[in-house]
Amino acid sequence: MGTQRKRAAPLPRREPQSNAQSCAEHSTKNSPEVQPKARLTEVLLVEIRCGSMRARLAQYDMDSVGTALSHGLINAEQAMAELYDRDALHWMFLEGAQ
Repeated sequence: MGTQRKRAAPLPRREPQSNAQSCAEHSTKNSPEVQPKARLTEVLLVEIRCGSMRARLAQYDMDSVGTALSHGLINAEQAMAELYDRDALHWMFLEGAQ
């Protein structure tokens, strides 16, 4: 006799990044006054680190959805919905696919 799998709980949702404050604004708003060129360098380095972290988070999101799909915990439509909710479809060629 076949056994039925329990349905996994939905994956956690993240806040949209569009509402997030810029990493550079957040990290440098209380810093002491610096020269304009030094400030530009500081802001650019912070934004590079922040962008790198966002890219890693997107990778982890895609990996977790892919793992859930490959193990049969979710179906293809649910995987697409999860990727859409996590704003990860723009990393793939599936954007706008129904």
